[in-house]
Amino acid sequence: MILLLDLDDTLTDADRGFSAWAQKWVARFTAEHRAEMVDFLTGDEVRPMYPQDRLAAFRQRFGVRASAGDLHADYIAQAAGHTHLVDGALAALARARRSGFRLGVVTNGPADLQRAKLEHLRLTEHVDTVVISGEAGVAKPDPAIFALAIERLGGPGGARWMIGDNPVADIGGARAAGIRSVWLRHGRAWDDADGPVDRQADTITDAVDLVSREAGEGVARCADE
Repeated sequence: MILLLDLDDTLTDADRGFSAWAQKWVARFTAEHRAEMVDFLTGDEVRPMYPQDRLAAFRQRFGVRASAGDLHADYIAQAAGHTHLVDGALAALARARRSGFRLGVVTNGPADLQRAKLEHLRLTEHVDTVVISGEAGVAKPDPAIFALAIERLGGPGGARWMIGDNPVADIGGARAAGIRSVWLRHGRAWDDADGPVDRQADTITDAVDLVSREAGEGVARCADE
């Protein structure tokens, strides 16, 4: 059995980490502009963007002299230290292992940034493989990135699940790859325009418990047959 998991906003609190870095970083600017800068970097308008795109927009908006590359390099150097696991993440991964799952992280993003986060959190010690779009050359929702993770985990045999927060990248991608999914709601309602979703949960703990329970029931049914 295979369980794939998203990284940002699934296993980690990505917005909290970015906000903490942003508040520290803008301290170098005039005090009267700091709140506006943080609001811009963390606001709804740019939140869907990858960090490097947020920083490029920030540079243009405020006329920052540092190059986009320098801004991103500073973020890479500092951001991982501000990244935190969501409550219950490691315990949930341990329960999934005990339920018989092989575990993989499948994440979009630059390889240097995502690897720095994984190293800081020591997450690679708790999963069997990690696939990063910046290394793989393919990104969610392309089914190929899910297929790569499954191949690394030993092939498609048994139950296959994906847990993630993004309706398109995580849930739509899993659907296209023939993988069942659990969507982390984070207080949102599912938009039917995004297509069907197998299951929904409020926390990573609830999601893993749901997957483990359903996988156990599937094994029991096969034994009865």
